[in-house]
Amino acid sequence: VPSSASAAPCPGDRGCPAHTMSCRDCCSGLFKSLLTIFNFIDFACGAVMVGYGCWVHSKLVQSDDDDTIANGFWIMPVVIGSILVVTAVLSFIGLTFEGCRCGLSLSA
Repeated sequence: VPSSASAAPCPGDRGCPAHTMSCRDCCSGLFKSLLTIFNFIDFACGAVMVGYGCWVHSKLVQSDDDDTIANGFWIMPVVIGSILVVTAVLSFIGLTFEGCRCGLSLSA
């Protein structure tokens, strides 16, 4: 016969195993929070670089300039920005979904 103390819900005291947080849990939560913040920063920077590259490309198309150096200038921001966006998305997916941890490995 279970006692009334064991059948009662956990009062939330520090002795309850469900409410104690170990150092490992705290560090893991901090790591996930920081990684999420850096993912958003990487995504935003990548999106800005892709937008800038597209803007430069549109200005070059409007000017009808045949300078090959100027025509190749828009490619680098688009490529670097795309890489930043893809790695941020893969890292965010790997961090969010337990079954997709390979996204963290691929984004590294």
